[in-house]
Amino acid sequence: FRNITANATAADGDFIFVDSTSGAITITLPAPVASGYVRVKRLNAPGNGVQVVPPGGAVIDGVGVGSHTLNDQYQSNDFLSNGTNW
Repeated sequence: FRNITANATAADGDFIFVDSTSGAITITLPAPVASGYVRVKRLNAPGNGVQVVPPGGAVIDGVGVGSHTLNDQYQSNDFLSNGTNW
């Protein structure tokens, strides 16, 4: 479990609690590995953005841009890897 208040790179197996009260935060997922898993949960009320992005060359859900935004307080998302993408 990690508490994050600034941009950070996740590690496989991380459970990340994000507080973006002080400013927008970007969480970069680690390089994809087979059965990789990261959970990201936003703690603060809407305002400053919380964005999750894949590392270079990978995508999330097959989307070319590959980013995901957590918009709501207490929203969480699980990111699972197939070894190539998230």
